[in-house]
Amino acid sequence: RETELQALDLKYQKAMCGMMRLDEAWKLSKTQTREAQDAQQAAEQRATDEKQRGDELQRQLEAANQRETTLASRVDTLVQEKLQTQQQRNEKEQGAKDREMQVHELRAQLETMRHQFDTQMKQQEGAMREDVRRLQEELQKAEEQEELIQKQKRIEEELVKKKQAVEETEQRLTKESQGMLQAQEETWSCREKFLQEEADNYKQKLARMQTFHVELAQLLQIKDGDNTVDEQLESVEPAMLKALIVQEIDKRDVLTTKLGQMKLKLGATKRQLTSQKQLEAENTKLRAEYEKAKLAMERMATRKAKSFASVTSLPVQQRSCPSERNAGKENRLAIIKRQLDEDEAETIDLRTTPRKAQRTKHVYVASRYLSK
Repeated sequence: RETELQALDLKYQKAMCGMMRLDEAWKLSKTQTREAQDAQQAAEQRATDEKQRGDELQRQLEAANQRETTLASRVDTLVQEKLQTQQQRNEKEQGAKDREMQVHELRAQLETMRHQFDTQMKQQEGAMREDVRRLQEELQKAEEQEELIQKQKRIEEELVKKKQAVEETEQRLTKESQGMLQAQEETWSCREKFLQEEADNYKQKLARMQTFHVELAQLLQIKDGDNTVDEQLESVEPAMLKALIVQEIDKRDVLTTKLGQMKLKLGATKRQLTSQKQLEAENTKLRAEYEKAKLAMERMATRKAKSFASVTSLPVQQRSCPSERNAGKENRLAIIKRQLDEDEAETIDLRTTPRKAQRTKHVYVASRYLSK
C-alpha cells in the first residue's frame, strides 16, 4: 500500500506540474495576444498620422505652386511694361529727330533772312534802317529760340536717363523675385526634412514605449508568482525605477530642445513674413512713382509739341505792325521759357525720387540676406 501511495503521489505531483505548465502557457498566450492587439492599434494610429501629415504637405505644396504662378504673372506684367516703355522711347526718339529737322529748317530760314537782310542793306541803306533794326531783333529772338531748343534737348537727355533708371529697377525686381522663389524652395525642403525627423523621433518613442509596456507586463506577471519571485522583484524594482526616472528626464530634455527649435523657426518665419510685406509695399511705391513719372513725361511731351508748333508758326506769319508783332513774340517767348523751367523742375524732382528709392531698396535687400 505504501508503494501504491507513493506511486499515486508521484502521479499527482506530475499532474500538478503539468497543470502549472498549462497555466503558464495560457498566461503567455494571453499576454502575446494582448501585445499583438496593442501593436495593431499603434500601427493603425501611425498610419492615420502619416496620412494627415501627407495631406498637410500636399496643401503646403499647392500653396507654393499658387505663389509661383502669381510671381510668374507679375514678371510677365513687368516685361509688358518694359516693352511699352521701349516703344515710348522709340516714339520719343522719332520726335527728337523730327524736332532736329525743324531746327535745321529754322536755321535755313535764318540764313535766308540774313541774306535778305544783307541785300536790303546794300540796296536801301538809308531808307530801311527801321526794318534793319526789326530784323536784328527777330534774329536775336530766333537765336533765343535756338537756345530754348537746346535746353529742351538737355531735358530730353535727362528723361532718357530717367527711363534707364526705371529699366534698372525693373531688372532688380525680377532678380529679387527669382531670389524669393529660390528661398521659398529651400524653406520647403528644410520643412520636409524637419517633418521626416519628427516622424523618426515619434517612431523611436513608440518603440521605447512598447518595450516599457513589455517590461511592465513581465513585472506584473512576476508579481503573480510565489514569495521567492516577490523577493527577487523587490531587489529589481529600484533599478527599474531608476531607469524609468532617467528615461523621463531624457524625454523632458528632448521636448525642451524641440520647443526651443520650434521657437527659433517661428521667429524666422515671422521675419520672412515681415520682409515680404515690406518688399510688396516698396513694389507698390515704385509702381506709383513710375506712373507719376509716366504722366509727367506725357505732360512734357504735350507741352513741347505745343511750344514747337508755336515756334514753327512764328516765321511763317505775315508781316504786321512792328509793335504788335514784337509784343506777341515776346509774350510767346516768355510763355515758352516758363513752360521749359517748369518741365525742368519736374524732371529734376522725378529724377531724384527713384534714386532715393533705389538706395533704400539696396539697403533693405542686404539686411534681409543678413537676417537669413
